[in-house]
Amino acid sequence: GNYLDSTLLPKVVPDPDEEATGYTAINSKERPAQIDLRGCLVDHTAMARLSHGLSSNCFVKILSLSGNQLHDSEMSLLADALVHNGCLTELNLSYNCIATLGSTLLATALSGNAYLRVLDLMHNRIGHDGIHPWFGKTLSTNHALKELKLTHNAIGDRKANELLAALAPKVVSEEELLKTQIRHRRHTEMSTAVNVVGTPALPKAALLPDPLNTTITTLLLGNTGISDDASEHLAHVLETNHTLTYLDVASNAFTTLGHVTIAHGLKCNDSLRHLNYSDNRMQEHAGVHLIHALQHHRTIQTALFQDCFSGSDVAAAIAVMARNTKTLHTLDLLIDRVHTQSHCALEPPGVVDFYKSLHDNYTIQHLEMTCTGIKSDQAVALLAKSVEHNAALAFLNLSYNEITLRGCKALRDAVAVHGARIFLSLEGNSGEKRALGVTITGGFRPARPPIPHTHLE
Repeated sequence: GNYLDSTLLPKVVPDPDEEATGYTAINSKERPAQIDLRGCLVDHTAMARLSHGLSSNCFVKILSLSGNQLHDSEMSLLADALVHNGCLTELNLSYNCIATLGSTLLATALSGNAYLRVLDLMHNRIGHDGIHPWFGKTLSTNHALKELKLTHNAIGDRKANELLAALAPKVVSEEELLKTQIRHRRHTEMSTAVNVVGTPALPKAALLPDPLNTTITTLLLGNTGISDDASEHLAHVLETNHTLTYLDVASNAFTTLGHVTIAHGLKCNDSLRHLNYSDNRMQEHAGVHLIHALQHHRTIQTALFQDCFSGSDVAAAIAVMARNTKTLHTLDLLIDRVHTQSHCALEPPGVVDFYKSLHDNYTIQHLEMTCTGIKSDQAVALLAKSVEHNAALAFLNLSYNEITLRGCKALRDAVAVHGARIFLSLEGNSGEKRALGVTITGGFRPARPPIPHTHLE
């Protein structure tokens, strides 16, 4: 590790940080900027010593305590250190046992912290009560935190809505708008003694409060128990927030109505670069709406739709997106056959149109199509032709489809044209003779040995 017990080293004048923690750096001139204690089973005593050192630390910028079974009592020690810490920029606390009290203490400590940029609280026990303390002072006064990761915490719709409200102005109903205008007129009349009729109405834009937080760029809400009740607030954030660039809402409980509502927000969004929508199974109609929302999106670079949709219409919508996009680099359409009773697939004629659209696409570099039902030799031939012509594609995963021997050969030949530029996976297809399939790259195919010449004497 980076530290040794100070009793094992020669006696020197101790550094304040070293004296506080009981540890001495191996080389004081090369103090570590990162400490990785993942899965080290850090106990309460070790946490006390570590927190004591962090309170006056001036060199450690990244600290990972993931997978240490830390509870609220350890968070109390860490929160005290964060109040005084002026260096730490990234803190990973995922896969621990942090509950309501621990989350509350962290939120309070970070309300005045001006250095921490990334906080990972994924896979903890932060419920709806644990997330509540983040809404008020913390998110309104903290202008440093950029990435908040809350995946796999049972937050629920109501508290998720409050969290999202901190990132975008509250939606004002017509009734609320009228009441506010009346109050404004009365206040103006009392202060200026001007006739109410002559008082100009307050514009609606002026009635929307400024968002509490304009620095969060990454928000991870995957598997947090949110559903259609949160979809309207989520769509509103996508429409009005201009700083959010990374959003994860995978594995939640949206219905068709929720998906369509979110799609409306995506269509108006102008900042999102990464969208993880995986494991949100939906009807084809909802999938078409989501893909249509991204067809002309100006900033989206990564779209993850693992195990989301199937059918011909949604495949045709993806084809239109592939032709129109100017920014999309990564597209994930994997379908999980293990957790799906019936094998859903992108179906013709829409999927054939998608294969054709890749012919002239110049942005998609990473395409994931595992278990998407590819089997027709004619369709695979079109895909191979597009791959051969495509100048951008660098990774293509076609594992566990039903591609025949002829189809596999056509794809290998198409990849070989590009040398080693394209990585192609055909594992688990019927056309592969090897038991475990094969993963090949364009430059991996061995050259055919030359035919030996015979000389007649």
